Amino acid sequence: MTLSRTLEKWRFWIRAHNRHGVHSPFVYRFLDEGLYRREYKKFPPQKRLLIALVDYMAPGKAMACDPQSRMAPWLRAERPDIRWEGLPTDLCICDTPGEELLAFLDRPELWDKDTSVFVGNLRKNHKHMAYWDRATRHPAVRVVLETYPAGLLLFRTQQAPQHFRIRI
Repeated sequence: MTLSRTLEKWRFWIRAHNRHGVHSPFVYRFLDEGLYRREYKKFPPQKRLLIALVDYMAPGKAMACDPQSRMAPWLRAERPDIRWEGLPTDLCICDTPGEELLAFLDRPELWDKDTSVFVGNLRKNHKHMAYWDRATRHPAVRVVLETYPAGLLLFRTQQAPQHFRIRI
C-alpha cells in the first residue's frame, strides 16, 4: 500500500464513526443488529456489508448492475432464497461505481422507496470515487452509508437526507 493510500485510509477512519457516533435510529439499528454482528466478522469488509444488508433488510428481489458482477453470484450462493427477477427491485448490486450505477439511479421504474443499492470498490481509483460522489448527490438518494471499501445508497423517503461514514 502506498503512502498516499495509507493517509487516505487514516483520514477516512478519523472522520468515520461506529454505531455510537450515529444519530439516526434506523442506521444505529442496522449497525448494531446487522453490520456489527459477530458472525459477519469472518467475511471481508465488502461482503460483510452486503450480507449484513441482505440479512437486515430481507430483500425479496435483487439485480446486478453489471452482468459480469462477482458479488451477485456470491450472494446467490450465500442466500439462495432471493429472487433475481422482477421490478422494482429491492436490492441492486454494483461491484464498482460507474455509468451502470448512474443509469440505474436515473430509471425510477427500477427502484422504489425501499430499494437498497450496494456499491463496492469505492476507492479503487479516483474515477470510481467521482462516480460514487455523483451517485451520493442524486436527488432520490436519501441515506448514504459509506465504509472505506464499499457503500450503500438508500431511497428512504421517510428519512432526512444524511451521509454516514462508518468504520468496519
